Amino acid sequence: KVKFHMNPVQQDVYRRRWHRMVIPKSRQHGLSTLWALFMLDVCLFNANKTCGIIDRTDAEGQKKLDKARFAYDHLDDPDDPATAELGKLVKSSVPLVKANANELRFQNDSSYWSSVSPRGGTLQVLHVSEYGPIAYSDPTRANEIKTGAFPTVPTKGLIIVESTHKGGRSGVFYELISKARNVPEVFTEANWRLYFYGWNMDARNTIDAERFPYWKPSKEEQEFFDALAKQGIKLTRGQQLWWSRKKQEMGDFMGTEYPTTIEEMLDSVIKGSVYGPTLNKLREEKRVIDFPVDDKTPLYTSWDLGNSDLTVVWLWQFVGPYPRIVDVFASCRAHPSRYVEVVHDWEYGFGTKVAANFLPHDGAPAGGSGPSWKGELERCGLKNIRIVPRTPDVWIGINHGRRLLPMCVIHARNCSRPQPDVEGMTIPSGLEGREGYRVEETPDGKGMKEMPVHDINSHYADAFRTMAEALARGMLRGASAVERVFRNSAEDDNLERSDEDKFMKMFNPPKPKVICGIHHKELRRRA
Repeated sequence: KVKFHMNPVQQDVYRRRWHRMVIPKSRQHGLSTLWALFMLDVCLFNANKTCGIIDRTDAEGQKKLDKARFAYDHLDDPDDPATAELGKLVKSSVPLVKANANELRFQNDSSYWSSVSPRGGTLQVLHVSEYGPIAYSDPTRANEIKTGAFPTVPTKGLIIVESTHKGGRSGVFYELISKARNVPEVFTEANWRLYFYGWNMDARNTIDAERFPYWKPSKEEQEFFDALAKQGIKLTRGQQLWWSRKKQEMGDFMGTEYPTTIEEMLDSVIKGSVYGPTLNKLREEKRVIDFPVDDKTPLYTSWDLGNSDLTVVWLWQFVGPYPRIVDVFASCRAHPSRYVEVVHDWEYGFGTKVAANFLPHDGAPAGGSGPSWKGELERCGLKNIRIVPRTPDVWIGINHGRRLLPMCVIHARNCSRPQPDVEGMTIPSGLEGREGYRVEETPDGKGMKEMPVHDINSHYADAFRTMAEALARGMLRGASAVERVFRNSAEDDNLERSDEDKFMKMFNPPKPKVICGIHHKELRRRA
């Protein structure tokens, strides 16, 4: 039991508080304690006020509410004579008339409750804790909070959304962060304000470096620290040592739990991400960059089809040893003519034709009376449509994708560009969709089994997988050096996933040895 004194982060956010606050952060800044006591103050010194906290689980919400109850109960403790009399006066003036695990109600008709979902009525203060993990694991509940709880707080009230982040650049919490980052010219009480607090803002996150005089950061760590310094974040040697040790403990999830910058937090690997670690490696290797499109080389598209779901189209070009992912388009509930229009715009804009459009197996006529995607697209003017046969096991296709991605160069601007919203639904960019594709463990009768999650991100991965499977089946015969490496690898479709040696051999990227001689000469000639 100690007196509450604000630390620097608590002081900063309290001093700069606003009507709509979104606070992505690292762990252990004490903000939950701050808002618990703040809402207790609102109830004690104002009549007819209602405060609420929505948390990830009921137990976590109760724990935060219990902090307020503990503070109230000990207001008049005689161990601090300086405040004991004042606390006694407050408690006698505003007695607690109802107290249980989920609600505190005072005689002045103010109350403070905790829950896991929206509740009716009007709130003056709402604290949503761990909204990032909620949005990641339960998108439906996250949307219910957005549509059901946020509107209960009037414009002059206070909404505090405070959380660590999961889910990369996708999900409702990411949408809220993006909204707060795009500051409008006319800023009103209804606009969200962004606050970010990294691990380095906690003075406890350091190690006495004098005890380890021979320690020095690795090359990769030093590059990371240098990049931070260029952004104005200069770490002490003790902070660098703390980060190095914590990074060894957290691994790829350091950016999720202990980010230094908001960009690092948003780029962190999603738990279970199928392609996230590879994309991070491509960024490190400077292969997510802007590059010119070769107008002497044909383009290709690969599709994932949906009606009420998303339809995604990736645009490809094969130059030298590297497949180039040039652009991407995604939408839903659009007429097939819209996608044909996009393909024709690409041809016109990049000055070269699309040699083949690869559709998944469900694009072919199925023998029913309704129109097929292939037929509709052809009727709208799309040519050179090829249907990629169905792969018997989704993991075979995923592993073809895992083999292809490390070879790729990705156009940073085009594939990071947000897609147009559809009927209020925010559609992620190409890179966001790829990073958000993940697997979860599900029971299968014999234990737990990893299965891909079908959500808005999975359509980006499925469209990418269409190209990987087309390459594996030799459907781009003669297109490029990459095609020759992939050709007929579909014969390995019966690979046992438990056979680790074969698995690693199959999915190690090929070394561009003989290939490069021919294609690099051609590139130099054109340059």
